[in-house]
Order: sequence, then structure tokens, then C-alpha cells
Amino acid sequence: MVTKKYLKTDTANLFEDDTSENVRIELLWGDRIEVFPGDPVNGRVAVRARGLNEFVNESDLGDEDFSKSISSMWARATEF
Repeated sequence: MVTKKYLKTDTANLFEDDTSENVRIELLWGDRIEVFPGDPVNGRVAVRARGLNEFVNESDLGDEDFSKSISSMWARATEF
């Protein structure tokens, strides 16, 4: 079972594996990340992001869905 997380940093690298410095893509703040079960290795966790199964630094992940916060703020801003 996966755990839903979100990117909390401005950007983060999505790595090919838990030791490689080979970057597949760069993730952006607020991207939805599905974290696979298992302990971090070298500070990285196995994830699915943007359709790819790769690894990301655990420290770049957070629990807050920023898209909902932004939508709510935008709705309030356009009421005037």
C-alpha cells in the first residue's frame, strides 16, 4: 500500500535508484508523490511520481496538499 505525500521543496530530483546520482526528472513544489512501503536507503525512498517509479530524498516530502490551499485562496480572492 502506498502513502500519499507532496513535494514540500521548490524542486527535487527524481533519481534512478537509491544510490545513483542519475536524475530522471525534476519534480516541482506541490507534486503528488506516492511513497512505496519500505525504509529509506541513503535518505531516499521509493516513489511513483509523474508516472515514473524512482527514488526521491525523503526530506523533500511533506503531508500537505498545497493545491487545495491554493484553490481555496484563489476562490476567496476572486469573490471581490
